Amino acid sequence: LILTFMIAFFNFTIFDELFFNDKYIEDIDFSDEINNYDKINKIELQYEYLKRETINSIDVFYIYPNDDKESMNGIVIMFHACTRRGDDFFKYPEEKKISNYILNELNMGIISISSRDNIGSQNHCWQLEPHIKQNRDLLNIVTVLPKFIEDQELARFDRYGYGISSGGFILSLVERHVNQENIENLTFKGLIFTLSSGVDVAMASPNFKTKSAFIYMENDMYVPAEIINESIEALDSRNIKNKKFSVKPHPLHGKYFYDQLKLSVEFSEAIFDWIKINEFLDIENYIYKDTRRSIMLPKLFQKFNITKTEHENLFLAIEEEIHKAFALHECTVENLDLAFNFIINNNDYI
Repeated sequence: LILTFMIAFFNFTIFDELFFNDKYIEDIDFSDEINNYDKINKIELQYEYLKRETINSIDVFYIYPNDDKESMNGIVIMFHACTRRGDDFFKYPEEKKISNYILNELNMGIISISSRDNIGSQNHCWQLEPHIKQNRDLLNIVTVLPKFIEDQELARFDRYGYGISSGGFILSLVERHVNQENIENLTFKGLIFTLSSGVDVAMASPNFKTKSAFIYMENDMYVPAEIINESIEALDSRNIKNKKFSVKPHPLHGKYFYDQLKLSVEFSEAIFDWIKINEFLDIENYIYKDTRRSIMLPKLFQKFNITKTEHENLFLAIEEEIHKAFALHECTVENLDLAFNFIINNNDYI
């Protein structure tokens, strides 16, 4: 019984560490590509148009398509996940794909701010207390953003809310509060919750009124489909339109990291070969162990001398792609087009 408990608790990680023997014998130097990743691989985004305004000591990051708000189709107010900041939607690979889609495909502007927890903390999660008197993040949002929207003359545009993980939870609280208090400058036409079900008391509130889409990952143990379904039931009970979109695991292949991250074919194949040879894939090349608990990523980074301090963007890019391949609680652009299509258009059967 004790052994069974230990194995379940540590999820084999300690045992994997003790008995891991790297079977990959190739020794190819990719240091030039690793060190120059940021220069070589930049997703096109209109960085020169990104601006920041400070209101009540809170930074508001915003960007309009081609710096022209007069011709844009709307505004997306974005709430980051834990360990991120408001401006990270314009820094990291998958977040940049999301921002790129909103700016270039939807022709919409983006507004984002950071959680208060970003000050002196490594967690950076949004506060989830349901009442505004105990939730400084919620107070900041409903105080700062309406003023910003008024100052920028954005009230005339349709507004959509997008939240990842804890960002989705705070978005649900914002939705409830702005309807409860009739804050017209911050009401939404549609909401997207990625890796998030929203806060129970918010979803169940009669003041949660807006059409919502949920993007979830099939192997997500943090916000599994069962929790998403509870939020959907709460919305269904009040006839609020909603739809969920599933992100499934993806098999790896030799050019996977070339396709996703624009690494060289040689480097992509080397990463795949290392993962395959060291038996982290099943017979169909799907990752079969929890990517956040197994030793695969630490050993992979160690093998290719990739460190978070020296190669942050590449480190996070590979980390994101591995978690996405396993479909485990990771920022993703997948199904974002379907989710926006659902909340923007009148077709409820997309």
